[in-house]
Amino acid sequence: MQFKTLNDPCSTCSFPVGLDDVSKLPAIFTALIEDTEFNWTDDDLAKLASGNVLRVLREVEAVRDSRRDQKAPMQWIDKDEIKGLHDGKCMNFDP
Repeated sequence: MQFKTLNDPCSTCSFPVGLDDVSKLPAIFTALIEDTEFNWTDDDLAKLASGNVLRVLREVEAVRDSRRDQKAPMQWIDKDEIKGLHDGKCMNFDP
């Protein structure tokens, strides 16, 4: 798979060629539907589209609810610790 790298440290640094932005995401589903090697089911595609996200959000809410009575720790990170962190470079990797 080929990747293209962006020079924007505030976003994802690389995308597969042909998936320049989120408007191209339907192309992923088209490719999966047409794929004959793995035979993605409608259920698989639904999970990929939103099912897993919804499951994770439900789990996050459950943890939130279980810790509702706990106080959040008030810890600040010193600016000097952040200043040179990763030299301002994106932490994604290109396979």
